[in-house]
Amino acid sequence: MTDKELDLLLGLYTINRWHIVETSRPQNVMEHSFRVWLLATHLYDTLFKVSHNSFERDGVSQMALLHDSGELFTGDIPAPVKHAMNELAKDPEFSHKLDEHVLHRFLPTVAAWSRGQHRTLGGVVVALADMVEAILYIREYGHHQREIFEIEDQLCEAICTRLDRAERAYKSVDWKAAELWVSCRLGYTDLETGDPYLIRQKTRVPRSPLPASQPEQFPGSCSHPPHSPADPQASGMSSPDHRPLVPD
Repeated sequence: MTDKELDLLLGLYTINRWHIVETSRPQNVMEHSFRVWLLATHLYDTLFKVSHNSFERDGVSQMALLHDSGELFTGDIPAPVKHAMNELAKDPEFSHKLDEHVLHRFLPTVAAWSRGQHRTLGGVVVALADMVEAILYIREYGHHQREIFEIEDQLCEAICTRLDRAERAYKSVDWKAAELWVSCRLGYTDLETGDPYLIRQKTRVPRSPLPASQPEQFPGSCSHPPHSPADPQASGMSSPDHRPLVPD
């Protein structure tokens, strides 16, 4: 990384997110990237019990910290706009290609390292962490409950889609464990009973039940207390300050 690239990247704190969503406080890209790094490395360590000097783990860390660096020059592009761009270009990879083009022009060292990384195993880990971070943030700082729920529902659908693709591409990885991790971070799993109260249940996407012993692999990893699926007020949709969200 050149001195000029470093100086540019240090400005990520000036780029705000959530332009089309009303929040009680702004979130900048640097803050978001740090939170994604925390989540991505935790997920990686959950899936792979390896020493922390793992080359692949280092790659996940760097990807998490720099995954939105192109927004220095484009600003934060809302997801609906990215989807519209992909549709207009008739290319589902168009938004990624645009990001790579911008990086190649302004941050060539980052571009050379990150090219194609979103299609790797580490890219899947970072993408899951990215979406989980967005849900956690909007739960805490979103203003309108209906909007919060709609965003969470869309992101949960996207998480399920990403998990399905990952299962087909990387068959040796325990993606059920990844799904459990996501569900636990979002408060959808009862670790005491081992209930398969997972993200697919919220989105009504069928999934084979997890074995009851599965949750024992992740003691103390829930950020919320266990919930009972039978209780409509305890559906795992509580925000960190326990404000109920719009029910499904």
